[in-house]
Amino acid sequence: MTSNSNDLEGVSVPNRLTANLEKWNLIGGQMNILLGAQPNWTSIEDLNQLESIQRYREYKAPASQMIEYANQLMKEIKDGIVVETNYIRIFNPTFLVPKPGGKIRKILDCRQVNMITNLMKFKMEGTEFIRHLLAQHDYATTLDLENAFHHVKVSDSLLPYFGFAFLGRTFTYRGLPFGYRNSPYIFNKTLRIALKEIRKRWTVKVSNYIDDIILIHPNKEELKRITIGVIQFLKDLGWKLQTQKCRIHPSTTFIYLGWEWNSQTMEVKMPHTTRRLLKNLLKRWIHATLNQQIVKVKDLASLIGSLNYLRFQFLDASLYLNSLNHLKCSALSKGGWNCSVKLSKKILGNLFMWFKTVKENLPRSLVDLNSQTTLTTDAAESGWGATLQWKQFELMDAGQWNKNWHLKSSNQREMAAVLMALRAFRPLLQSQEVNSITLETDNQTVEYSLRRWRAKPPMIHLVRLIFQLLREMQITLFTIHIPGLLNLKADSLSRLAWRGDYKIKTEIFNAVTMFLKFFPEIDLFATRTMKLCRRYCSLQLDRNAEGKRGAFNISWVNLQSLIHPPIQKIPQALNKLRREPSTALFILPDWCMDKFNLLFPRILCQLNLGPCQMVLEMGKHMNQLHLKLPPGNLLAVLTTSMLMENTSIESQQSYPVQTRQQQVNQYLNLTGRLGEKDELAQV
Repeated sequence: MTSNSNDLEGVSVPNRLTANLEKWNLIGGQMNILLGAQPNWTSIEDLNQLESIQRYREYKAPASQMIEYANQLMKEIKDGIVVETNYIRIFNPTFLVPKPGGKIRKILDCRQVNMITNLMKFKMEGTEFIRHLLAQHDYATTLDLENAFHHVKVSDSLLPYFGFAFLGRTFTYRGLPFGYRNSPYIFNKTLRIALKEIRKRWTVKVSNYIDDIILIHPNKEELKRITIGVIQFLKDLGWKLQTQKCRIHPSTTFIYLGWEWNSQTMEVKMPHTTRRLLKNLLKRWIHATLNQQIVKVKDLASLIGSLNYLRFQFLDASLYLNSLNHLKCSALSKGGWNCSVKLSKKILGNLFMWFKTVKENLPRSLVDLNSQTTLTTDAAESGWGATLQWKQFELMDAGQWNKNWHLKSSNQREMAAVLMALRAFRPLLQSQEVNSITLETDNQTVEYSLRRWRAKPPMIHLVRLIFQLLREMQITLFTIHIPGLLNLKADSLSRLAWRGDYKIKTEIFNAVTMFLKFFPEIDLFATRTMKLCRRYCSLQLDRNAEGKRGAFNISWVNLQSLIHPPIQKIPQALNKLRREPSTALFILPDWCMDKFNLLFPRILCQLNLGPCQMVLEMGKHMNQLHLKLPPGNLLAVLTTSMLMENTSIESQQSYPVQTRQQQVNQYLNLTGRLGEKDELAQV
C-alpha cells in the first residue's frame, strides 16, 4: 500500500482511507478504519422480522428524473461508492433531493433499517461552539471534504442491508450512505482521530461540523502556513477535499455553517445571498396568504424550519412562529403530513414581522458580557416582588396586580413579575449604564423560557414584551433557577398586606414619640383594632373613624399625625402631605424610602427601628391569607411641610446624635430587638 496521495487517483472513495493504513496506524486510527461501519441492531428478532417481510422494489420516476438518477448512479459506481450485487437482504427506497447551487444528491431511504438500529448519540460542534471559540481579531480558514460519508467503508456484515434496485439490477452501498441514522456518528468518530492529531502538531483552534472544518489562529501568516500543512496531512490520510469550497486565505470575515462571521467587530449575521433568498421566499408566502391559497403542510413546515434556523442570529425567532405553528399543527391533527391547508390571514402578523427582521438583518454580538447586577423576582396571587443587588446596595420593589392583568396561572404571574421588575428598575439600570443582568427565579418554566426565548401560547406575549424591553435598554439577560427557600425577600414582597393589616408595636411607638417629643394627635391609616391614637381614620367603613371615606378626604392642615399607610398609598400620602402644611411621623420600610425619597418634604429626623419582622405586629387576617410583613428594616421619619420657626421640634436639633442614640436605647431598651445596625440620621 502506498501513502502518496498522488497515487490515490484510481482508488475508489471507500478504499482511500484503507489505502493509507500505515499513516492511520501512526495516529492510532488503524483499527477504526479496518472495522468501518458496523451494524448495531436493536435485536436479532427485529432484524429477522424485517427480513421476512421484504419485497423487491426499484426506483421509478418521470423520464427526466430517471435520466438524472442514472447519471448519479453511474458516477457512484465509477467512484466505487455503489457496487452491483445479488446478495441483498433489504431493499431500500431511493430518491433525489436538490442541493444548494442547483446540484442533485441521491439519497438512500434507510427508514426500515433505522427502525431496528440503536441510535449512537453524540454532540456536534455547531455555531454556539464557534461563538465561544472565536476571539477578537482572529483569522480563519475553512475546508470542505468531498464525498465525506462515502470515505468510510461499510463492513461486509452491514453491506446487504443498504440494497436498492434500478432497471432490474440490484446494488448496494460500499461507502457509508446518507440516510443511515448512525452515519454522522461513524464519520465524525473517524474524522476526530485526524483532528486530534492536528491539534498536537499545530498550535491552532480547529473544529468540524460533519465535513466542514474550520481553522482559527490570531496570526495571519502562521495560519496560512498551518492551513497548507493541514491540507497535505488530510490528503496523506486519504481524505479528498472539495477545492472550490475551501477558503485557504486567512480572513477576519468568513462564511461558515451558513453564517457570515466577523472577528473584528465580533458579530455574526446572514450572508447577503441567504438574506435575498429568504426575502423572496417570505414575499411569495405573504402573497399566497393574502390570496388564501391552499398549500401542502410539508411546504409550511419547511418554511417554519427555515425561519427557526435563524434563532442563532435572532434570539426571539421562536416567539414569532406561534401562528404558523398553530396552523401547521391544526392541519396535521386533521389530515397528517400528506394533507393540504388553506392559508389563514391570521399568519400575516408572523410573516410581516419576519420580513422586517430579515430585511434589517441586524447582526448578533458574539461578546460574552459579565453580569453587573442580580435581579430576583417572585409572584403571588395578590402581587409581585423584586430585589436588585447593585454593587453594595440592595433595592426592593413590589406591586399589586390590577384589573388589567388577566393572569390565570402561576407561570404567567411569575413571568409578569419579571416584566414589572424590569420596568420598575429601568431608570436606575439606564442611568448606571447596566448592560447585563442575572435573573434569579424559583420558577423553572420562567427560567427556561427566558434562557431559550421560547414560550407556550399563554406566555408568549409576556416573553415578547420582556425581550423588547431588554432590547430597548440594550441589556443582556442571564437566568438562574434558585430553590424557593432561598427566595425569601422577593417572596415576602409578593405577599405584602396591601391593606395595611399590621401596625408598629405599641411599646416601640411610645418610646419613639417620647424620644422625639412628638405626640401625634391622629392615626391617619388604621383600623379600630390596630389604632395607636385615640383619633383615627380608617380605610374601611367605620362609624367611629374620622373621615368616613378615609384619610384622603379630610384636611391635614396643621395636624400632628401618625402616617403609616399601606405601601401602595405611600406616594399618594406624601403628595397630600406636601400640599397641606402639617407635621407627621411617617412609618415606612427602608426600601420604600429609597424609592420615594424625592417625594418627602423637609425631613427633621430619621430613625432606623430595626427589622420589620421584630418591630411590626401582624393583624389577625394576615396568617389566614398567607400574607407577610415587608422585608428590610422599618424607618420612622419625622417630616414637616410647615415653616419651622418657633416649634418644639426645632429645639430638638441641638442634641448631638450620640446623645439621641443613647436616649433611644434608654427609652426602648431594645438593643437586641433593633439589631446592631441601628441608625439615627438628622437632617
